[in-house]
Amino acid sequence: MYTIRAHPIISQVITVLQIFGMWHKDEESTFSKIGKKMINSIMLVSLFASLSSGAYLSGDMNESVYLSAATVASALLVVKLGYILSKQHEINEFLNDICVHSIEDVNEFDEINIKLENFAKFGYINVFSMLLAIFLFIILSLPFFSSERRLPLNVGFPLDWKNSIVGYCLAHTFVVAAVIFAMVVTFFTIIYWYVMFNCSIKYQLLGNSLRKLGSKNSAAKNVFDKQETVEDLKKLIESHRNIKEKTASFKACFSNLFLAQIFTSNLCICGSLYGLAFSSENNLIQTVINCVILIYNTFDIFVVMYFGNEIKYHYSQLIYCLFESDWINQLDTVKRNIIILTEVLKQPQDLVILKLYPMNLETFTSIVKLTYSMFNILQKFGKK
Repeated sequence: MYTIRAHPIISQVITVLQIFGMWHKDEESTFSKIGKKMINSIMLVSLFASLSSGAYLSGDMNESVYLSAATVASALLVVKLGYILSKQHEINEFLNDICVHSIEDVNEFDEINIKLENFAKFGYINVFSMLLAIFLFIILSLPFFSSERRLPLNVGFPLDWKNSIVGYCLAHTFVVAAVIFAMVVTFFTIIYWYVMFNCSIKYQLLGNSLRKLGSKNSAAKNVFDKQETVEDLKKLIESHRNIKEKTASFKACFSNLFLAQIFTSNLCICGSLYGLAFSSENNLIQTVINCVILIYNTFDIFVVMYFGNEIKYHYSQLIYCLFESDWINQLDTVKRNIIILTEVLKQPQDLVILKLYPMNLETFTSIVKLTYSMFNILQKFGKK
């Protein structure tokens, strides 16, 4: 028996979140946990408020659209921070349950390991890209890169930073620190991507087991030997029930986050595209942030919908895997149970948000089409 546990990339992401006080250790005191929660919450909520006020007060429409997209993106990050701070127990349960696999076949073990390593490579690319964005933002936001006094983001700030050196230093420090915290929150996406990916792997492994059902005892003449298949089928039925319940628990836990992503992703993508296409000034920092918002939100919603589609696909293949098993040569008890399991497997396994938005690639296509329509409307309104 081979066992696969959560990939090291997950522990590394959690370590980064712990460094910034977003993920708490068990040995920490309650006072320390509450203090870190307040600091992180105040930081991101303040960023959201300053961005929204900056978008409202700006006299330039292009800048207002750009800041509005950043405001929507920061609102989604506030929701994600809420999940990091309040759902750590549930997330750890998913990582210790859904993301742990016990495999008997060495070839199957190697295949799953390769898939997990490929996911890890994708995750490392994502983390490296965000770290690069943080580095570029810090470097480009330094005051000596600009001939005039201005903030990396033209946000609303209570102090008169344009006429006060102290106010400018405080405002500049706040913007840089808040953006860094916001980008660190994006690392959390790798965790729930990983859990969704492992849900699809669970169904894939279950399908392989269903395909092998009865193969060991297909040539057996003794009824007692064939009775082992009855026990194997009971275990597979129980495994199917457990995986389905875990997937449903994951959907229930993250449904609000996915709903927020569906409603905000098209706004973020549309606003960042408009900012890149019709920027009124040559601001390198603004261009970098627009690119980060565009790429991050596009990949985030695409990956979520892709893994939701993968869960649906691998679940739909279970019934075909059952047909490929050696069910003909089994006892009548096994055949009756297989018929019952077949009827159960006919019910689709879809991750549906609010019973309206299925998490699949069709929904992602709809979001892209809606974003294109909003972009055209915004472009016509901007010309007027």
